[in-house]
Amino acid sequence: MTILTIGLNHKLCPVAVREQLAFSKTDCVEALKAMKENVSATEIFLLSTCNRVEALFVTSEPFQAKKDFVQFLSQFHQIQSDQFESYLYEHKDEAAVKHLFKVVCGLDSLVLGENEIHGQVKESYQWSQEAKTVGPLLGRLIEKAFQIAKQIKTETKINEGATSVSSVAVELAEKIFGRLHGEKVLVLGTGEMSELTLKHLMSSGAGAVVVANRTFEKAERLASQFGAQAIRFDDFLSHLEEVDIVISSTAAPQPILSHKDISEVMRSRKQKPLFLIDIAVPRDIDSEVSQVDDVYLYNIDDLTVVAESNLKKRKKEISQCEVVIDQKVEAFFSWLHSLDVGPVVERLKEYIEDCLREEMHDSGIDKNLSQEELDQVIHRLRGKIMHAPLTQLKKAAQNGGAFRYLESLEKLFNLKKPEKESLKDEA
Repeated sequence: MTILTIGLNHKLCPVAVREQLAFSKTDCVEALKAMKENVSATEIFLLSTCNRVEALFVTSEPFQAKKDFVQFLSQFHQIQSDQFESYLYEHKDEAAVKHLFKVVCGLDSLVLGENEIHGQVKESYQWSQEAKTVGPLLGRLIEKAFQIAKQIKTETKINEGATSVSSVAVELAEKIFGRLHGEKVLVLGTGEMSELTLKHLMSSGAGAVVVANRTFEKAERLASQFGAQAIRFDDFLSHLEEVDIVISSTAAPQPILSHKDISEVMRSRKQKPLFLIDIAVPRDIDSEVSQVDDVYLYNIDDLTVVAESNLKKRKKEISQCEVVIDQKVEAFFSWLHSLDVGPVVERLKEYIEDCLREEMHDSGIDKNLSQEELDQVIHRLRGKIMHAPLTQLKKAAQNGGAFRYLESLEKLFNLKKPEKESLKDEA
């Protein structure tokens, strides 16, 4: 079986392509169930964020699994594969595990060391469990990734002063205005990203903040936490005449601001500059908006420059984190390889045979049998005892889940060799 990662992210793939392949929260479970039927893999984990769309598979046919996944993405999102296939990356086994560990630890994020990815992976893991696409191997692997992220956060300074996408958006606004001091800001959306944005806006010295959401009650709840003003979503266009900055992060599947909308707003503003920061994927603001005079539009990919300046502050911590990750990858595969079917089965055979010979000797049965007769009896008894577990092992091996039984056998019958004991603890 192969552990395989196929995906694309902010490093190689522009947001214009990523947004077409992003899965909404309501799509994820449905998508996983469909992948279970259409992708040649026994276990599947799907992660979709503003910066990445990737899947982790356990498969005996990695080439076919990749082909199936590309076809699935194309059909599910109604997009031709040649529009995104060149952006895909592929990792197998050790490289796939290392990639997962780095992602969960925030080392592969737009903002190095950011904490939001941990919650996003946890939520995706819950969806995979709900869809019953994560089995024992990926389950153990993802749980291990969470443990490593906790260790790295404790033992290194990678998260020290770490920022998030939302704080980088506010930092960009500060760079535009020199510093925020009384500017009026409109926040569109009330999700986690918007809440974090509000938190950073307040600490940066922004003036009046207005919050809009399709569910007005949610806008009211969020606004009340930060002393902001809540408005109805249908009214937000009229408020564009008054604000200096718009930071948008909704879950809308299509743009909520068009070239026409902004053109009309700018006439009412008498061409007073308007700064739009779109951190949603799919994007909330049509890219053609940037063509309107005195309008400055930034999307999530434009935050890279700001994020890179923060990267320098924590870059020295990367090597320390990667040492930990490399050790954990090696330990995970040492544990996995120690559970090869053949050696464990042989050790179980030896264990059962030793027990049978000892019992026959203690009871005196062996005195009435020749050595050849004794060997034949032990062979038949051993075969009967092992028939059921071997049958289950063969079935499990076909689905890539044999290691569950192998690990249980090792624990129950104490089959692991002493010098290997530490490997399990490490993994």
